[in-house]
Amino acid sequence: MKTSPDHKRHGILRTLLKQLGDIDFADDLRLHSYTQQQMRENMVADSARHS
Repeated sequence: MKTSPDHKRHGILRTLLKQLGDIDFADDLRLHSYTQQQMRENMVADSARHS
């Protein structure tokens, strides 16, 4: 079965868009992790101040 050049171009574009989506997802996870860490640190600091 042959694939047309047009199909290949769309396949490449789809692959690039998927990779960009994966990068966005990884950034979102990193931000979420950072936010959780900051919240934990703030809770510990607040707890220490009020003790």
